[in-house]
Amino acid sequence: MVIESVMPTAKVKRADGYHCLHCNAQVDEAAERCPGCGRKFGPGQPSGNRGSEMGLVERMRWEARAQRRFSYWGVVLVLGVVGLAVMLLSRPWIRREHPTLPEPGGARPEFRVLQTIDMPGEGLDRVTVVGLVKPGLSRDSLKAVLDWLLYETLRECNVQRRRFVRVVWAYVLDDSTAPKSHWRAMAVWVDPKLPESHWPPAARIGDDAQKEWTIEYDFTNPVLKEREE
Repeated sequence: MVIESVMPTAKVKRADGYHCLHCNAQVDEAAERCPGCGRKFGPGQPSGNRGSEMGLVERMRWEARAQRRFSYWGVVLVLGVVGLAVMLLSRPWIRREHPTLPEPGGARPEFRVLQTIDMPGEGLDRVTVVGLVKPGLSRDSLKAVLDWLLYETLRECNVQRRRFVRVVWAYVLDDSTAPKSHWRAMAVWVDPKLPESHWPPAARIGDDAQKEWTIEYDFTNPVLKEREE
């Protein structure tokens, strides 16, 4: 469908013949376009005796209607372009993926989240979470708690709240009155797509830590070890 980029005009009959309403050029009665300004005589335009009978007010009304039609199609075209852009930007393959962890196997162990702390830095969205368990848990049980603590934190932050957390520190205490430094077990999860140069120091394996996929675990707290000795 071709839309005229120039608004059409009308023919007006005067004593010396027909003239273009827009540029006043003399035109032939049967002409479809003005030879002077190049504007097309649109359908339903006044011509012949009817044109001479049309008053100035009527001609202004007709041009106003033509302008509204032209503006309407312009708006339709702009909205179509905007809609196409929104559709393309919302395609799944260009959406930013929010990192998560798969749900751990087995039943959820018994623990309670004491606090979740935002730790932004270096342009990254990072979180620290502290959980509380009963005293005397084995290393395997503590590891299961850490897995669920990390999984639930990422699900709440990156899935439910649509954040983009890329580092999570998880600490497990067995005494709600103890400071975080007295953890019984800890783990650090780092988004595998995050360049290693941006990993926090605590997310690099040490002598007492063990790493499985994207999670680094530590079950030996030097602070508690010194106290026990």
